[in-house]
Amino acid sequence: MIQFTIKGVCYSMKNSKTLTWRGGRIRTIKHEAAIRFENDFLIQVPPEAKRRLANPVRVTVRVWYPSRRQDLSCELVYDLLQKSGVIENDRQVQEKHEYGFIDKENPRVEVEIVPIDEKYSM
Repeated sequence: MIQFTIKGVCYSMKNSKTLTWRGGRIRTIKHEAAIRFENDFLIQVPPEAKRRLANPVRVTVRVWYPSRRQDLSCELVYDLLQKSGVIENDRQVQEKHEYGFIDKENPRVEVEIVPIDEKYSM
């Protein structure tokens, strides 16, 4: 099992895009706060968690938001698990448990990853 905590506010993938005009075209880019969370996540993942797991996994994500304004959305967390080297590919996440809480003083994301026996996965 791998467990760690990331301090900061987790942002929703769908609500963290901004339209911008660049190169003569309209493009979508990540919102500044989502980029900040991504950078914070990548810095805070403990080295011992970066195992590049290749088998199916069960992931439990507990998110503490500073208020009730945000939707519970953990898609960015799964992308960052891959980007940080914890898992090889976010398609390996076969079981998801997501919980949302409020903690105005200490917003954070707690992640727990457990390998699943392959004979029972998709």
